[in-house]
Order: sequence, then C-alpha cells, then structure tokens
Amino acid sequence: MRVSAEAEAKRPLMKEAPHTSGPGLPRVREDLQEQQVGEDLMVYDARNHRVHILNGTATAIYRMCDGEHDLDAMEQEIRTLYHVAETQDVRQDIVDTLALLGGKELFLQ
Repeated sequence: MRVSAEAEAKRPLMKEAPHTSGPGLPRVREDLQEQQVGEDLMVYDARNHRVHILNGTATAIYRMCDGEHDLDAMEQEIRTLYHVAETQDVRQDIVDTLALLGGKELFLQ
C-alpha cells in the first residue's frame, strides 16, 4: 500500500491485527468494489466515499482477509509468494498492513 513517509513515521507499531471478524481473523467488507489497475488494486469504499490503491503485496494481504487466514497463514503465504527468507521479519510488515487497512475501515467489525 502506498503511504507517505510522513504518515509512515506517525503510524504506531502494532503486535496483533486490528478490526477482525474473529480472534485474529480479519475479513474485508463485502460492499467494497474492486478494480485491477495494472499491478495495483483499486478499492472503492462507497460508504465512506474513498478510493484506496493497493500495491501487489498489500493486495495479496487484502485478498487473504477472508475470515479464514490467520496471521501465521498470511505470513507463510507471503513468504512462499515472494520467496522471502525465514530470517526476514515479514510478520510485522503484515501486521502493519492490516493495521493500515483496518484504519481505513475496510474490515468487518
């Protein structure tokens, strides 16, 4: 997800994913409209009159927010999809992305 450096610096680090439909299982709202734009995904939130552009990695995480994938499953999927070494901390990146998506009210509550 594209975020300005200033916004990135102000964002608090989180240990667990917010705005979930179950314990640790985020689920995107069903009323969101999606359109693939090149390698990015455009998500239109008619309720809040907002458009969000997600890059490839954020899109992969967003797509796993189906109420079925927990944080461990997301981490394994991202590691496999992007060939990420076990030594790299992907989990915090996923948590940060989930926090950003949740902060934009894209999840069921």
